[in-house]
Amino acid sequence: MDSEPDMWLGILAEREEYIGCLIEQGFNSLSIQKEYQNQLLQINEINQRLIPLIDQRKQGVQKQLNNVRRSKMATNSYQEAGPNGYGAFFDRKK
Repeated sequence: MDSEPDMWLGILAEREEYIGCLIEQGFNSLSIQKEYQNQLLQINEINQRLIPLIDQRKQGVQKQLNNVRRSKMATNSYQEAGPNGYGAFFDRKK
């Protein structure tokens, strides 16, 4: 998926809400077949495994974004020193 992690979390939260409503109402009162009960339980288990993976991915992307921002700030800081800006920081004469 090329969408935003926040959107994934929203969709998964909505699915979990629906599943939670079914569980609260009770499967037997809804006269759902045993096969469908098992499928719903599997969906819930998948959700529980998927959310931590999405959180990890989101943290990884955030770290990469922070590194890019840090590099961009460093580039902007030394841009006035010319193409050898990094060396100019250390080799500056007074």
